Amino acid sequence: MTSKVKSLTIYPLKSAQGIELKEMEIDSLGPRYDREWMVVDTQQRFVTQRVEPRLSMIKTEIKNSSLILSVDERFIHNFPFPTYPPLEIPLIPNSPSPIEVKVFEKTCSALHLNKVFDEWISELFQKKLHFVQTPPLSLRTTSGRHGPVKPLRFPDGYPFLLVNNETVNELSEKQGQSVNVKRFRPNILIEKVKAGEEENWIDFKIDGIPFTAVKKCTRCIIVDIDPEVGFKNNPVIPTLRTYRKIQNEIIFGINLVHHKNGVIRTGSALEF
Repeated sequence: MTSKVKSLTIYPLKSAQGIELKEMEIDSLGPRYDREWMVVDTQQRFVTQRVEPRLSMIKTEIKNSSLILSVDERFIHNFPFPTYPPLEIPLIPNSPSPIEVKVFEKTCSALHLNKVFDEWISELFQKKLHFVQTPPLSLRTTSGRHGPVKPLRFPDGYPFLLVNNETVNELSEKQGQSVNVKRFRPNILIEKVKAGEEENWIDFKIDGIPFTAVKKCTRCIIVDIDPEVGFKNNPVIPTLRTYRKIQNEIIFGINLVHHKNGVIRTGSALEF
């Protein structure tokens, strides 16, 4: 049976909701606009759902040369306002300020956007926060411990995450209820391949673009946040721990690097 791309997703603001695509443009840093923007605290340290689960309640849209952020109307009651206006951030920043930010324990360069944008997110979360954007020439890279050194925007460690729909279905069976694949935040969701088989892959192509699977993806508490409610709900880590634990780490999905720019499409076959 031929493995195919079931869906493609980018997450423009790190830890916020994603945007499903029919076609994904890939540039030297990975999926275009994926984790292009990030929230940082007053110590310039990255802020994700690990410390602020309500980031999962922010919708993202790219329209009219802007990133548009808004509170998902299903979750507005979790914020201090009965309504809240959307925020429109130009894709090309206007007079940004270069700063250094921390992603995990490593420092990298970023562009600090203007105070009006900071006020939007700070007021929403009732604490001082800032928006930053990836510089045009990002000097942040993969670690080099797994696969080649590649430039990055703001993903945790690699430009792509691939998840197998059948592996999600297997988890649903063990969980005793349907598990939403959005918990795992994949860029590429594939189908028509046996559960777990993806972890044996190394090199393959999608629409002529070569990919290398550099490592199995280790998972954190974010997968316990239910995208349908925006908080920890029906946690999956206890179930995953029973059968997807390797050397004290939970494994789900594979991290990829790419070797060519171009476009990949939903429905395309994987070539091995």
